[in-house]
Amino acid sequence: MTDPFQYTLTPEQVLDAVKRNSARLVERMHTRWVARGAGLVFIVSLGMIAAWTAAAWFSGQPTDSLLGGAAVVALVGYLLMTSATRQGIFLLFRRGSYIAGPRQLAIEGKGLWIKSPHGESFTRWSGWQAVEEYRELALIYHDEIHFEAVPFSAFESEEERGAFISHVRSQIGEHEAMAGPDILVRRAMVRAQREHKLLLTSEGTEVEQELIECGAGIECAAARNGVFQMRSYPS
Repeated sequence: MTDPFQYTLTPEQVLDAVKRNSARLVERMHTRWVARGAGLVFIVSLGMIAAWTAAAWFSGQPTDSLLGGAAVVALVGYLLMTSATRQGIFLLFRRGSYIAGPRQLAIEGKGLWIKSPHGESFTRWSGWQAVEEYRELALIYHDEIHFEAVPFSAFESEEERGAFISHVRSQIGEHEAMAGPDILVRRAMVRAQREHKLLLTSEGTEVEQELIECGAGIECAAARNGVFQMRSYPS
């Protein structure tokens, strides 16, 4: 395990991470265009009703002012509701104490170890999905919703930060490749052998040998469209 990175997440950094994660979540929703389109149609429809009512009123034409007033009230209410809900959620994150506070993160051979004010956790590389830099944060994603935020201040230099992000990204990529649907066999091997030989003959020969061998390897087999391939290392 490497020496842990020690840092403190402030409420504002938590909020920045939540904002980015929320935008990322919306980007990955398969129904995002339907939701956006429906909201746009609703707002435009109310706006058109209000504008038509106002134009008719100013031109002296008979109009249903009640309908126009209701459209304006509904439009303003919708915008206020959306804004108030968003700001209310952000305020809760600012005041929250579960994520913010002193934390530690260390790289282990099989994943990342994290210590927070409320406990410790270890997540294998297969449990991480992506990593990116956003503002002054390195965001490491478990999935489309959960994430871990590491401020740039946790690293001593830009080089150290870049090396950390590159290493995490490469480990995630390797484990994603090994977890593909076309992979049939994944195997890692290690072997150690010790052999002791003693030769004694009537002619006075006395030979003693001790042979030690060790080695390791990995192999992977995949198939697609009727084609089978196997790769191994070191041979």
